Amino acid sequence: MAKIYERREAVEFYKHFGLTTDETDSDLIYFPNTDGVVRGNLIEFKIERLTQKHLCQAVVYANRIRNEGKLLPANILLINLLEHEVEVYKTKDLLKYIEKKNEINAASKTGNFIKENIAPDESFKFKSLDGRNRLGALLATEKYTKYHVDFWNAVGLSIEFYKLSGNFTDSKIAFNKEIRNPAKLADRILPYKATERDNTEFQAILDILNPKVLQKELGAFYTPPPYCEKATELVRKAINIVPKGNDYIIFDRCAGSGNLEQFFTDEELKHCILATYEIIEYTQLVNRYEGRVRYIIPPPDKVKVENPTGKVSGGNALEKYFVENKEIKKYINNPKYTIIIYENPPSRDSGADKGQNKENSSNKSYIHSEMKKDSRGKPYEGRPCNDLVNQFIWSAFQYYIRQPTDSYIVYSPVKYFKAQGIVNKLFKKGFAFNRKHFHASASTYSCIWWQNKPEMKDSWKLKCYDIKDDKLQEIEQDFIEIKRCHKLMSSFNKNNKNLTKENSIAEYFCEGWVLRLQGIGFANVGCLKGGSPTLLGKDNYLEKLPLFCAKLYPQQNWYEHNVYFTTADGGGKYLEDSEFLKACFIYTCLHKSNHCISDSLHKNELCFDMDTIASKQLARYSDFDDDEEELKIAWRKILKDAKSTTEYNPVFKYGVYQIYEEINVLDTETYKDGKDDNGRNVYKYPKLNEKLGNLQKLLKEYYETHIQEKLFKYELLK
Repeated sequence: MAKIYERREAVEFYKHFGLTTDETDSDLIYFPNTDGVVRGNLIEFKIERLTQKHLCQAVVYANRIRNEGKLLPANILLINLLEHEVEVYKTKDLLKYIEKKNEINAASKTGNFIKENIAPDESFKFKSLDGRNRLGALLATEKYTKYHVDFWNAVGLSIEFYKLSGNFTDSKIAFNKEIRNPAKLADRILPYKATERDNTEFQAILDILNPKVLQKELGAFYTPPPYCEKATELVRKAINIVPKGNDYIIFDRCAGSGNLEQFFTDEELKHCILATYEIIEYTQLVNRYEGRVRYIIPPPDKVKVENPTGKVSGGNALEKYFVENKEIKKYINNPKYTIIIYENPPSRDSGADKGQNKENSSNKSYIHSEMKKDSRGKPYEGRPCNDLVNQFIWSAFQYYIRQPTDSYIVYSPVKYFKAQGIVNKLFKKGFAFNRKHFHASASTYSCIWWQNKPEMKDSWKLKCYDIKDDKLQEIEQDFIEIKRCHKLMSSFNKNNKNLTKENSIAEYFCEGWVLRLQGIGFANVGCLKGGSPTLLGKDNYLEKLPLFCAKLYPQQNWYEHNVYFTTADGGGKYLEDSEFLKACFIYTCLHKSNHCISDSLHKNELCFDMDTIASKQLARYSDFDDDEEELKIAWRKILKDAKSTTEYNPVFKYGVYQIYEEINVLDTETYKDGKDDNGRNVYKYPKLNEKLGNLQKLLKEYYETHIQEKLFKYELLK
């Protein structure tokens, strides 16, 4: 009740001095986790007798302001709202305390950490007219105290510097020059002198500062706040199932700068253990949450920077020392604590990290090696093991979550439970978020609450949310259904022993579960780059083309991306549908993703030019519907136009792809670079280009009406 009364009185105070109204708060009094910053004054309100403990609390806030690289108010005003009493302190006189980061913690924990008695520069009552005038004059003050540059504020100052300069192209040299001879930051920092101290940790910070990293720190890869707020609902539901008599821990092993926790109450923060490995994020995490959470790994008074990686020593959650951390173990080993892990792990295939050193290579981590020899079932091998997000998810259940009421709330693509079987726990609730707002491509990014009880399901429903104008938006597609996948499409590639490069007409690959262009290929034998191509023969190509068509599912909406996978779960059922095989055959031979060409070494047999295997197969069909007749007519018109061009080679057999690449060229003779004054492409044969575009529209409609539904029916898509 005292705190509520204090806030009410503070609002009345600001209204009295014209700094806020009932409708809105002024920017002048805003600063997170303080009672207010008014121009050059940091204010701390109390409804009790003012003591040095309250000054210590204000010094903690001043330290946070400094560490964010902001302007440090010249004055600290301690105000007793009941007694109308003001004490004024100069931050320049308190700088030696404000800058001692390792000695500062929340006043609620450390109390009076300033050992000597500090007297105010002045004190007065503001109930009288003279007192109100004096306080009004102080609140109008726009003076600030300059402070030193060090390990804890280097990142914050760098961010402020690049904001003020508006230039993200300069190298870190620009910032190094700035701190030695301040210009943009002259209103807040003292010139840094290298001879003042031998600070190797600070030098490590300077070595990794660069605009690209700072842009990341400015929010490029943060979890968007509307999604953080929505996911906080899941955390609170997990708290609600904590057994009576138990305490709980909220553990985030990859907290970054702490965006996931930004909507937590003070009480919820007191239960948090946060960790991160990137030094830039670590300094921001500490500045934001030190003293407000239960523990930060590593603790600020013991932090060291690994050279030359610039990582935080002790902060790598994938290493054995982290799993054995005593501060974590004391909660894991105590059944009176319920564990809630809440995190957004890095989602990246570490197997692709070529050339990295051992410290940075997570596919050489302790968790990676233990996951490969998982004793609970079939060992995880290859790509599932290499994915960082999988390592975090697997290790959460292996080392931290142990009781039925423990929970894991995690952001991730859906493949870890849809196809890889890494989690088989009780699904409580989940959301589908648009990954576009994480500064990635538009696709589904799940946030799911798993309770630590076994459950085997074959489908899950996630409610869909987008973001519009920085606000959470429910979309018309209320739920998406995620269906479990069992067999990769590559299982269809067996029994291919009789084919050789000499007796094959083409090759293709359809890799992995996910639908993406990098996971498919279709071209002449020996022409595919990457992947593990499967040979197509004269007798088996019809049965393979549906696999290629499945990979071309258009995924028109973001909530379809990374939701539908290609599978072999339906076995060979699709082979019994001759109309389906015909449709996939027509679609593939006319689609521009069929990269088969004719040249001096190859003849394109999978196109509808004259005298090819495909054209002969097409002639065997006697029954075409109206859509198929329209496609045939559209193709004949394209081929006729192509044959009238100077680029046409009568020796070759042309498919759509080769016509796009070699005949439908830009008009570089009339237009420079083949572009008009508005930068639009100008084609040498505009009618041919128009007909090619029309064909692709017809193919899109044909896919939707003749192929798409059956791909799901035969579980080639799931």
